[in-house]
Amino acid sequence: MAEGTQARIRRFAQTDVAPPRAAPQKRPPALTSETKRRLDACRDLLVGKLPLPTDQVELITLALIYKFMDDLDEESVAMGGKRSFFTGPLAQYRWRALLPQTVSGDQRVALFSEGVEPSATPRPARTCPSFSATFSATPS
Repeated sequence: MAEGTQARIRRFAQTDVAPPRAAPQKRPPALTSETKRRLDACRDLLVGKLPLPTDQVELITLALIYKFMDDLDEESVAMGGKRSFFTGPLAQYRWRALLPQTVSGDQRVALFSEGVEPSATPRPARTCPSFSATFSATPS
């Protein structure tokens, strides 16, 4: 009987024993209906009622880059430098020019659209060169 017990102990020692289970990690809270409603409202505010998600992403990306360029100009001025994107006649299209409460929603849309789209007329380009170069090669 002693040999049988020893053989069972050896077999048990040779088998793979699963390590003890780790304590379950807490998951972040799920997206509640209230949070989803707020996100949808923000998206609708930013992109209007564009039906295609790709169009929504494109417009949000465009707006963020537009704002980033204005932020770079502000940072440059704060450090004693000069603006490099929204200068001269393009100053009216700065992101911060869209923010005052005195600017209506229609005026904001018009300024933003004019600021990012190249002008078809021979007068100076409305968009800053860096912005135009970035988006001129992108497929429609």
